[in-house]
Amino acid sequence: MSESDIVIVHAPLTNSTFHLINRSSLALMKPGGLLINVSRGGIVDTDAVVEALQTGQLSGAALDVLEMEPDVPEALLSSGGAMLTPHVAFSSDASSLNCAGAQLRRWFVC
Repeated sequence: MSESDIVIVHAPLTNSTFHLINRSSLALMKPGGLLINVSRGGIVDTDAVVEALQTGQLSGAALDVLEMEPDVPEALLSSGGAMLTPHVAFSSDASSLNCAGAQLRRWFVC
């Protein structure tokens, strides 16, 4: 983490990955780094991210998932460096058609 300008989290949420990204790990990053979480909310300690944004340790955090969904902490909303998106890429029209097509192909395969 100390060599990265951007850290992207792709991991399952397990007992060993809960709060994997926390105050200690964020302190290892270069000041002004960017954190992106597209895996599971519990992997990232939201309070630590808010603190890192407020101190400038992070210049931004792009969070596709949150620790306590659907609740968004006011401190995160007002931090100015957070970009929050819904974790719903699977629900696009294209993916719905693709999934439906896959189901149909399974039914008609001999």
